Amino acid sequence: MSVSRALQQAQSAQHTNVQFQPINPKPFLKTLINKPVVVRLKWNRTEYKGTLVSVDNYMNLQLEDTKEVDGDKEEPIGEIFIRCNNVLFIREGKTEVKEES
Repeated sequence: MSVSRALQQAQSAQHTNVQFQPINPKPFLKTLINKPVVVRLKWNRTEYKGTLVSVDNYMNLQLEDTKEVDGDKEEPIGEIFIRCNNVLFIREGKTEVKEES
């Protein structure tokens, strides 16, 4: 490896602040049951926000009180089933707290 290439790699490593910690997906999904989640699909980057009701052995997802998110618009769609091979990622959602004026 050339000196300049080694220097470039060292500089790029210094600027990387993101650390990735791999986790086993099945236990992770089990911890999300009955919690708000955000699921992004592979196709069209569609997102769904809802409460995770169940996960099966294939990692298919069932959500309730679901909203389809398109930019700033959220359209309520109720209960849905998402087949595992359509999921790009799933993350824990934030609970929305409404402030009274």
